[in-house]
Amino acid sequence: MEYKDVMDCKKFNTFIGKVFSVIFRSNREGSIKYFKEKGYDNFAAKMDKSRRMSIGK
Repeated sequence: MEYKDVMDCKKFNTFIGKVFSVIFRSNREGSIKYFKEKGYDNFAAKMDKSRRMSIGK
């Protein structure tokens, strides 16, 4: 199922997900939006360049 806003997805927007976002200082929503807009290759290149697994806050 596609959502216009990833925060509407109950599997994505969970308490545990929010806790991990705080602990790892990651922007989960921003990472998903970037991935959708720019595609896999651009996302992977950006993460490789920044040496991270997700976009930071």
